[in-house]
Amino acid sequence: MLELPFGLRGVRLMHVSEVAAGRACNCVCPACHQPLIARKGAHNTHHFAHAGGAECAHGLETALHLAAKQMLESEGIIRLPAVILAFDYSHKPPWQIQPETLVRFERVQLENRLGAIVPDILVHVKDRPLLIEIAVTHAVDAAKLARIRRLGISALEITLRDFEREPTLPALRQELLFGTGSKRWLYNARAEAVRQQVFALSEAKALRSDGLTVYVEDCPLGARRIGGKPAANVVADCLPCPYCVRAGADGHLLCTGGRRIGAYQDLIGLMDSPLFS
Repeated sequence: MLELPFGLRGVRLMHVSEVAAGRACNCVCPACHQPLIARKGAHNTHHFAHAGGAECAHGLETALHLAAKQMLESEGIIRLPAVILAFDYSHKPPWQIQPETLVRFERVQLENRLGAIVPDILVHVKDRPLLIEIAVTHAVDAAKLARIRRLGISALEITLRDFEREPTLPALRQELLFGTGSKRWLYNARAEAVRQQVFALSEAKALRSDGLTVYVEDCPLGARRIGGKPAANVVADCLPCPYCVRAGADGHLLCTGGRRIGAYQDLIGLMDSPLFS
């Protein structure tokens, strides 16, 4: 059983270093709410233990969960990881839509129902909502992820599993507020908007076969000629091509070669052109 470094006093989570020894700590277990004693001997690592000798399987997980919420609410800042758009069914390199960014919250709500879900934390950055999920042993499951995507609101997961064995407040604060190694985007509304924009500007080309190779007709780059017409071999030409957005998912290939959109900057330049202004 991992040692418990945090106890709950009222609504505030206390580190064992902040309290008096023994029952004078006046804390309860964050999970089961049974009284704790603070063990602060000269030889062992200081920690909390249940006063009755019982053990609680969820004490540390709940404590880390509460510590993260408490820090985010009190500090009001967080460094967000880079926003990366990956392309499914394609060898196309991912696009970086936004670099790592330090943002400040304007409003913070804890466990506030939002449609079909109750996010751990709901914050507002420049009037835009952001969901934050804190994971210790259990990550967001597929059902909840699907509900988040249906909401269309950006959601970030912060995994604190590495802090179970040596959970110190300074290390937790540093990673939670300023690190990005434990964070991942469950869903990012901006990346999804860019994805849909790319799809809308793509040309859908039907996959064809001559019995030996799978190809598409009317390749905008004229990679090769098949039957006297410009075409492209899907495996040899399309998959390595920066203009191949999606290949074969529904019997079609999505190509941006006609508009020469191979990188994110190409898309930005196109949207800034008079044609789209």
